[in-house]
Amino acid sequence: MWRRKASRAVTLLFLTSAALALAQPPQFERMTELRLSGLAEPGPPRVVDDHILITLQPSPPPRYVAAVFAHENYRHKHVFYRNRNDVYFLMYPIPEDVQTLEYRLVADGLWGRDPQNPLARVDGTGVPISVFELPEPVDAPPESPVIRDRRQVEFYFETEPDRRVFVRGSFNNWDPYMHRMSEVSRGEYRLRVRVPAGTHYYEFVSAGQRLPDPLNEVHVYDEEGNRVSVVEVP
Repeated sequence: MWRRKASRAVTLLFLTSAALALAQPPQFERMTELRLSGLAEPGPPRVVDDHILITLQPSPPPRYVAAVFAHENYRHKHVFYRNRNDVYFLMYPIPEDVQTLEYRLVADGLWGRDPQNPLARVDGTGVPISVFELPEPVDAPPESPVIRDRRQVEFYFETEPDRRVFVRGSFNNWDPYMHRMSEVSRGEYRLRVRVPAGTHYYEFVSAGQRLPDPLNEVHVYDEEGNRVSVVEVP
């Protein structure tokens, strides 16, 4: 695919300093964290956390490799890194509102499709375009409690629908009716309340039952032997 000869005087770990200057520092830190410098061989594009990993290993190694994307009108070149195994790799953040990622690769000025990606289409001018179908996003599991800005704490609880659910704790003098949770979806209840800094203890009240937070592993036992949950507010 790539026929232009390239100098072997490029560092074995990463691209030339000029290529590094084109890459964004956060992306470099992300790659280093994932230890892609030790990647042994390329493969088809895949999702790694919230990024798309594109790899290739052209021979002979070109001076630089970049990717250009259809949703950016092929205007921006995203430069790959080259590791000690001569594998070029790019971690590209998953773009919003894009389900099908279309892209081309550029190696020393020569444009082509991704040889590691078997999926491609030909546009109206006969140019091959690499295609990657992004997986459907998976909703993150609920968390409780979550500390928000200005010492606001968000509680989450699941139970039967159409219930009156309350949060009582040390921050409201254990009042069982002061803070009622809202049913944001069928059987899902949330409450956001401002809480002073410090260590606080709390529980949910539903259908007359006192219940610790099932999503919070931190708990203690009160004087009556009941388990109550703990939240630390900075």
